[in-house]
Amino acid sequence: MLHAASASTHEAKLTLTFLDDLHPLEHVEVRLCSVGEEVSFTTNERGDVELSLDPGVHWFKVLVHGQWRYTVVKTDGHQQAITIDTGDASPAGTGTERPDVTNTRLVLQNKFAELGGRYRFEEILGRGGAGIVLLARDQLLMRPVAVKILHSEVSHDPRIRSLFLKEARGLARLSHPNMISLHDVLTSDGEILMVTEYIRGKSLDKLLREQGPMDQRVAVKFGIQLVRAIGYLHSHNYVHRDIKPSNIMIQPDGTLKLIDFGLASSIQEMSVSRLMALGTPHYMAPEQLLGEASNELTDIYQIGMSLYHILAGAPPFVGEGVARAQIKSQPRRLDKVIEPMSKQLADIVHKCIDKRPERRWQSSAELLQQLRSLHLVLSHEATAEAAPPRAADNSRQLARVEEQLAQLRQTLHLFMLLASVCVATAFIAGLMWGIFAH
Repeated sequence: MLHAASASTHEAKLTLTFLDDLHPLEHVEVRLCSVGEEVSFTTNERGDVELSLDPGVHWFKVLVHGQWRYTVVKTDGHQQAITIDTGDASPAGTGTERPDVTNTRLVLQNKFAELGGRYRFEEILGRGGAGIVLLARDQLLMRPVAVKILHSEVSHDPRIRSLFLKEARGLARLSHPNMISLHDVLTSDGEILMVTEYIRGKSLDKLLREQGPMDQRVAVKFGIQLVRAIGYLHSHNYVHRDIKPSNIMIQPDGTLKLIDFGLASSIQEMSVSRLMALGTPHYMAPEQLLGEASNELTDIYQIGMSLYHILAGAPPFVGEGVARAQIKSQPRRLDKVIEPMSKQLADIVHKCIDKRPERRWQSSAELLQQLRSLHLVLSHEATAEAAPPRAADNSRQLARVEEQLAQLRQTLHLFMLLASVCVATAFIAGLMWGIFAH
């Protein structure tokens, strides 16, 4: 599969994401083919290749498991996502002939036709460790929804499949203003589909890429909303286990929505490799990476890692060896990374991400109380900065004004006295003139 994002009326820099069975093809060779020549690229750890293309049709060869697969990208000068399924592509030599390729969205639409046509797939919104997400139209209720199709390691393992369906059906009964609503869980052709509300807005991950680190007061506001949602899950005996900025949406009005429930707490019998495949090591707690049981304290660790990313603009551990660093290395203190930085906020975050679970905040309620208290402090400081002069300053200013008024009154009094003298003098002079004139 191939996903191309961004295009323009002139040569545009595109990000092409190459997938195989919904998984990114990491560090594989990709050749841009044209008559007479081929240009070679290598995908990164996300399966991405960046290059510039003119509007038109372009075709590629992708080396997958030692075999070349073929796909076509068409750019028409408009900004749109182009998703291609290479599984149905016919080999075409070195690219001198164009292969026939079927659009992934249409492939999925046909594959799940047995759903009765209720959901019409319109656009691929993204993909992650657990599956692919599409924007769809609910033809019965006439509303947009998001449909998530889970990866085969979840849907094809009978044991995991049974546990997942049980937990997902339980989650569908929950409702919270900071959690996406889970409408339905469906099975079709051996696959599992989750139907949720469609959230308009941007993920925190995307906002961070566009705007960089967030203001501390804004980060705390988002943190409070996130902890409320996670606390609600915990109160109903669920553990999220996959908290990260890409799973958090911010709506235009500033409301935070947790958009992915991860795998619920009862799915703890999976192997470490399964956990790794479905998690993101940049945010996973040491006990997760070691294959130990997850609990509420695991979620608190991931909240802390997400807050660190929001404040610093990047998670504390990046590059190769992230999993090892999560287990063995201490992240750099936030108040050493950011200046100026609230020490209280840094303390809150670093207590979340302590390697030892017993030294973290011991409940989401405890963490929420800390964030709320900090929010009041930061709000008071912001109000003080924007507030008018303090009472003492006002008193001094009032005293100066009264002194100036007193001086003005004295001047006015003297002026009136002089004016009175002048008038009296003029009156007497006029009177005397009248006497002597007669």
